[in-house]
Amino acid sequence: MPLVLFGLAACGNAMSGDHVSYAVWNRDSSQELQDIRVMAADGKYEVLCSQLFAPAAPPGAIGWQFGGITNLPEGRHRMPKRMTVSWRLPPREGQETQQGDVQGPYDLDYETAVPEDVRALVRNSRKYQLEFAVGIGKLPLVTRWRLVEWSGNYEEHKEVRRGGDWH
Repeated sequence: MPLVLFGLAACGNAMSGDHVSYAVWNRDSSQELQDIRVMAADGKYEVLCSQLFAPAAPPGAIGWQFGGITNLPEGRHRMPKRMTVSWRLPPREGQETQQGDVQGPYDLDYETAVPEDVRALVRNSRKYQLEFAVGIGKLPLVTRWRLVEWSGNYEEHKEVRRGGDWH
């Protein structure tokens, strides 16, 4: 009997995280951005999303639509209350280093960007996933999010709700 109880306890803790993905897109149509980092800013070092570069956005581009770096609830990741975003500009002509100037870190208040009822749906859930993205390269930063409902064994999904800046 102790083995069964132990097994059930382990299964009960298997999903103790948030089902969320993080992404970025470049809103600047004039230049590629490099070394992009979205970090948790709640006292622990956690990279939420990292990209080597983001190409310049063509004029009139819609920007991010879906996807990103995904955290499943089994991974025990918790959405931070705040996050920071930074990137590098391309190196200037004649610059001695291979890296351009750092932009940021800029603070984002995640709790303000995504309503509590949406955040609650993705806690410990395989059914609901939050896709969260940050538009960088121009200030102010903009955020977008989609709440997705999965069915089957991650075979089908549909968008249930969206928020943020989709303009």
